Amino acid sequence: DNHMNLNNYASAKDYFAKVLLADKENKKARSGLATAKKQLASLVGKESFQDRTRLTASEKAILASNDAEELIVKGYEATQRGRISFASQAFQKAVKLSPSSKKARRYLFHTSIALNMPRTAQMHLSVLNGLGDSKVDDNLVLAKSFQRNGLSNEAIELLDNHVKTNPSDISAVIALSNAYAAIGETNKALAICDGGLSKAQNNSDSQKLNNLIASLKGSLERSKQVKQESKKINLTQVDTRG
Repeated sequence: DNHMNLNNYASAKDYFAKVLLADKENKKARSGLATAKKQLASLVGKESFQDRTRLTASEKAILASNDAEELIVKGYEATQRGRISFASQAFQKAVKLSPSSKKARRYLFHTSIALNMPRTAQMHLSVLNGLGDSKVDDNLVLAKSFQRNGLSNEAIELLDNHVKTNPSDISAVIALSNAYAAIGETNKALAICDGGLSKAQNNSDSQKLNNLIASLKGSLERSKQVKQESKKINLTQVDTRG
């Protein structure tokens, strides 16, 4: 179904993006990334909260309920079966019936993430914060969703604020570094990793950062070599014309 395709294309997009970080001239990766983004965009556009075309009779009956708790329970059960779009609709009606329900709103936040709809998820997170239900990892989860969907600048803004208040959260430091690398700011990405090393609280986190640093340095070196080769080719062409 569409949800499975969403996950497949999202994974493909992540994979090709990582390949391009290491090899910006990889034509197959560029083509694959473009295709994945196009297919993902078309599917996400169809997976709105109001899309009821694929609902079963029993799901329609559930959505007719005016019992917020029943909608929450049935929506959660649906997430376990992979029926994320229906679950989102159930949670949406639940919050209409019970606007102060933290549980329904949090489930809506997570189903929006699952459907690759980070801007919608951000709206639900804002409401959750207003209800006094904020968690340390919320912004990290949202930022990673922005990053998966090619919205690196939005991811950077969230992650930057998160890392400032949680400097020892190495998973966030790594995500921020990757976000900068994704927009071509590899030196900035390296600086963030270097700063994270001083905050790492265990060998595992230090190793993760060192691995990323090695990867980023390798990417810089490959980029430098490509530029040098390109310069040599240009000089050769000039000499030949001369």
